[in-house]
Amino acid sequence: MKKTWVKVTFILREDQKDAFWIWLSGLNSLGAWEVDPQTVITYFSQPLPDIPLPFVERWWQEEEEEGEWSQKWRKKFTPIWVDENLVVRPPWKKQTKALFDIVIYPAYAFGTGHHPTTCGCLRFIKKYFQRGQSFLDVGVGSGILSILALKMGAKRVCGIDIDPLAIEEVRRNLVLNNLDDSCMELLVGDMSRVQGKFDFIAANIGPYFPLEHLPV
Repeated sequence: MKKTWVKVTFILREDQKDAFWIWLSGLNSLGAWEVDPQTVITYFSQPLPDIPLPFVERWWQEEEEEGEWSQKWRKKFTPIWVDENLVVRPPWKKQTKALFDIVIYPAYAFGTGHHPTTCGCLRFIKKYFQRGQSFLDVGVGSGILSILALKMGAKRVCGIDIDPLAIEEVRRNLVLNNLDDSCMELLVGDMSRVQGKFDFIAANIGPYFPLEHLPV
């Protein structure tokens, strides 16, 4: 008999996305993905007793057999070809012949390559970043932007995020890309934690992240 999981779909309030993800990170979710900017699907072993209504416009939960959701979850994340030389793929997809082949495990942290802002940042970095420059990733998320900078020959990379869970995701993705986590500095907190100046700064974030005193 197949195990049954609880599938919960959230339609987020636009001004409460940050609070929602912080709230979700404290739960025992078995998986989550951002279907679109307002829709998030998650899976749990037990039904959720209550949802903080300020976070969502509406939500619903339903039962789904394990075989169904585990396969759907993987099918959702296919390789994203940002251009002919840059691809982002999950670890269960084969390595490509792209010059920059980036592996990202889809989890809690933002940045799988599917969101338009992530693709835009990747294109911008690939076009303008130069080998030997220092790189600051504000709101590092999955680490996808920093990983591209490292593969392009950055001399120093620093990633900062207000969510400690994101830092753990970066470490996992560095390993998946055969990069040692000693190759970049990872910080939790606001911009006051960042020391020094940087040649190149990327910030694929929402307006909640304080950008005062950027080290430029």
